[in-house]
Amino acid sequence: MPRKKEKLANQIMTASSSDNKLFHKLLRTQRSDGNRFTKTLRRDNQMAETNEDILHMWTDYFYELSNPDYKQDFDYEKYELSTLQNTIIEKIEKGKLKLNQLERRKYMMLIEENKDRQNPANYRGITVTKIFTKILQCVLKSRIDIKIHQIQNQLQRGFTEAIPMIFAAFLASEAIIQSSEDDQEVLLLTLDAEKAF
Repeated sequence: MPRKKEKLANQIMTASSSDNKLFHKLLRTQRSDGNRFTKTLRRDNQMAETNEDILHMWTDYFYELSNPDYKQDFDYEKYELSTLQNTIIEKIEKGKLKLNQLERRKYMMLIEENKDRQNPANYRGITVTKIFTKILQCVLKSRIDIKIHQIQNQLQRGFTEAIPMIFAAFLASEAIIQSSEDDQEVLLLTLDAEKAF
């Protein structure tokens, strides 16, 4: 059985680069068990086995999501302040919040006043760090990419630059399924796909 799964996974990864239709067909085959409907649903120590009970359980779940239960010890002032802060940040990012010149100079200064622009020590640390990190990334990445592609296992393709993220999702879901079958704990850490590469 494990060899059959590995063979199917290899077929999916190979088909992805050559035949898009075959890739999706294999993916659907791998995901389906012949029955498209949920047979049982568990939630809060309750179990629903009929379609009607499952539907009611989902209805209750989404109702609770849309109507949060505010607790007495909830800090409403902090909530209001954080909501206001988020609104201000969004407006700044979209350019809808107008700052006068004095405020703009105060918050947007990258270099300390009356300092030499040629001396990196006069810039705020976070600005310089970001630039150095980008330079290092460009230099080192080009050097190690060639070596990584030579030793990379075919099943790691989903985590490679310029490869669709569906492969990473496929590999992650396979690892989760396998760990649940083997009764092992799995920890999955993810990054924003845009920032990962």
